[in-house]
Amino acid sequence: MSRAPTFAIDAVEAGYRLEGGNAAWFERVLEHVAPQIARGLGALGISFHFESGKLVLDYLSGRDTPPSLIEFTRVMYSGVVPSVARSIQGSPGHLYRFSEFLNRLPAEQREPYRDAFRASGIHDALIISHPDGDGGYVTFGAMAESPIRTVPKQRRVWRQVCAHLASSWRLQKRSGTIGAAIDAVLSRDGRIVSARGDAAVPAQQRQLEHSARAMARACGPLRRRDPEAALDLWRGLVSGRWSLIHRGRGDGRSLVACRNEPCNPDPRRLSPREHAIVELAVTGAPNKQIAYALGLAPTTVATHLKRALRKLGVAHRVELVRLGMLAQGHAEQVSVDGAELGVVIAPGGGATAALPLTRAEHEVALLVAEGFTNAEVAVRRGRAERTVANQIARIFEKLGIGARSELVRVLSNAQQSAEAVITSSR
Repeated sequence: MSRAPTFAIDAVEAGYRLEGGNAAWFERVLEHVAPQIARGLGALGISFHFESGKLVLDYLSGRDTPPSLIEFTRVMYSGVVPSVARSIQGSPGHLYRFSEFLNRLPAEQREPYRDAFRASGIHDALIISHPDGDGGYVTFGAMAESPIRTVPKQRRVWRQVCAHLASSWRLQKRSGTIGAAIDAVLSRDGRIVSARGDAAVPAQQRQLEHSARAMARACGPLRRRDPEAALDLWRGLVSGRWSLIHRGRGDGRSLVACRNEPCNPDPRRLSPREHAIVELAVTGAPNKQIAYALGLAPTTVATHLKRALRKLGVAHRVELVRLGMLAQGHAEQVSVDGAELGVVIAPGGGATAALPLTRAEHEVALLVAEGFTNAEVAVRRGRAERTVANQIARIFEKLGIGARSELVRVLSNAQQSAEAVITSSR
């Protein structure tokens, strides 16, 4: 991705233009996304959700994609088995190659997909996905007939773009109630014209005005001079509550603050904000990325995450990811000595030894996943702390991850023997 195009801000702006239905939304966004990810076979826009562990495809469209590949994608998504569906739930928020995703699956689940790709003349695919905050996911993808390469800088930009597109897609799905959700109107120069409810609180008004000015800067000359800085300025949410969108056209345009907080129901006593933070944390997203997606300060994310962990009875973030993996497991009934027991099988399958790690890196990865610090790993292995830090950097690079909590998920998906937690049904 070059610096010259303004695709990132263009795509974000297209997402927040709520005109027409869902098909029009995907068409607008794909106009800017497709040239960046297409590899000769067009690009795809997809939304889906899960019901009882089963992936349900809600929408699929293509831009310059052959009809045969659109149908191929429809069949692929419609035929996802529960264990693969769980892996998909653990992959959002990132730009990744389909081959990277397959490497996290057991061999017996991996090969059918590779065979299907080869039969269709496809070598690999690029995928960008993000939870939409209402229980679903929005995804963009592109297939390729040749190998695909991505770089860390490219991944960072796409994480931010995808967070915006998830926020705007959530708003698009709620577009029938936008009028009732408008809490504030701001002038073109970012001043509050009218406000109600929480938006009328002076501190929130200042935050809305600050965000409006930042958005104006992002959409101005900065978008061409420094697209990445522009993207950093514009957040999808303000104070975790409102999205700012333009209303009207030309010189008469104003900004409105629409309530757009994630509201996926949570039965575990978590507040909507805590649930939104946990949902992203379970995927391995660091606090900084969560803060960007939700329009919050990293310290606010840390505070709410700590409170959520306490409510869930979880000691630390790594354990939270494990809990998330376990919650995505499947339950079976077995009889032991005449007693009916529930067995929850954690997702996974293939051996961790199948990961592209040396024996030493594998041992370090397991210790890091257990929650040990670099210094503690160094003591346990009798190595210098710097050596451990270098090993961890290589592990992250090989696995295409950027946080310790992501490592837990990768290892969990690759375990050879499913971990069983047996509890009495009484």
